[in-house]
Amino acid sequence: MNRIVSFDFLRFVLAICVVIGHSYLVLCRQSETDLLVLQNLAVDGFFILSGFLLALSYFHTQSAGKPEDLFFDATRKRVKRLYPEYLFAMIITWAISEFFLNQHVPSFVFPLNLMFIAQINGVPGIINGSWYVSVLFWVGSVYSALLYYQNKTAQYVWVPLLVFCSFSYCFAIYTGLSLNSLPLVGGFFSVGFFKGIMAMGCGILLFFVCHFLQEKPLSFKYKNVIFIILEALAVFVLISCFKRTYLSQKEYLVYFAFPVLIGIYYFHKEVLTSFFSLKLWKPLTDLAYTLFLVHVPVLELAKKYVFENQPGRVDATYIPLLVIICVAFAFVCFRVQRLLFARLKKWLAV
Repeated sequence: MNRIVSFDFLRFVLAICVVIGHSYLVLCRQSETDLLVLQNLAVDGFFILSGFLLALSYFHTQSAGKPEDLFFDATRKRVKRLYPEYLFAMIITWAISEFFLNQHVPSFVFPLNLMFIAQINGVPGIINGSWYVSVLFWVGSVYSALLYYQNKTAQYVWVPLLVFCSFSYCFAIYTGLSLNSLPLVGGFFSVGFFKGIMAMGCGILLFFVCHFLQEKPLSFKYKNVIFIILEALAVFVLISCFKRTYLSQKEYLVYFAFPVLIGIYYFHKEVLTSFFSLKLWKPLTDLAYTLFLVHVPVLELAKKYVFENQPGRVDATYIPLLVIICVAFAFVCFRVQRLLFARLKKWLAV
C-alpha cells in the first residue's frame, strides 16, 4: 500500500514540472521559437504512471465478478475521481477568463467539455490543458475495456500492438513529444490522443513486467548494482531531456527513463516509498490534479496585471515565486471544491 500511496508524491512532482514549464512559456519566453520541453515530458510521466495504476487496479479486481461489472465499476470510479476537481476547475477557469482576461468561451464548448471532449478533436477547451484529462478518460476507458473483456489477449496482443503502432507513427513523423498542438490526424483526433495511447499503454506493460519479476524474482549476482546503474542512467536521461529548449527525437528516451524509475520505485525502494507515504506530504500530494488544472489562469492573470503582458520581460528568477502562488491557489481550490461537493452529496443524500 505504501508504494501506491507514495505515487501521489510523484504525481505532485510532475505537476510542479508542468507549472515550471508553463511559467516559462507564458511569462519568460522571448519568441515562438523559444521552447522548453519540461512540461511536455512531465505529461508523458503522468500518462505512464496512470497506465501503470490502471493495470494495477485491473490486477486487483480481475478475479472477482463479471468483466462487464468490473469494467463499469472501474469507469464509475474513474469519473468519480476525475470529475469533481475537473468541473470546479472549469468553473473557476471560465470565470477568470470571462471577467478578468476578456476571453470568451463559445457556448457549445460547455456540454462537450463536460463529457471530457476538449482539445482532442478540434473542440476548444475551457481549461488550457484539458486535452490531458480528455485523453486520460477516453484512452483509459479503452484500455480498461480491453483488459476486462480480453484479459490475456489484451496483455499479450492488443496493448503491445497499440503501443507499437502509436509509437511508430509519432516517432516517424514528429520531431518531439510536444504533440497536442500539432494538426489533427484524419481531421479528427489530435496527435496528443495517440501520445496518450502510447504512454498509457507503456505504463500498462510496465506493470505486467513488474508483476512478472515479482512472481519470478531475479536472483543473479550484483542485482542491486545493476538496479543502481539503471536508476542512475534513467535519472541522467530525464535530466538531459528536461533541460532541452528545442524539440528532438531524443525526447522519446523518456519512454525508457520513466518506466525504469517507476518500476524500480515500485518494488525496490521500500525506504523511499515509506518516506513519501508519510502524512506530512498529504496536503501537497492531494493537490497534484487540481494544480495541473488551475495553474494556467493564475499565470495569465500575472502576465496581464503584474507583468503588463509584455513577452520576455519577466526574469526567470520569478518562477519559484509563481510556482508557490500556483500551489497556494490550487490548495484553496481543492479545499473549496471538497467542501462544496461534500455539501452537495449531503443535500442529494448520495
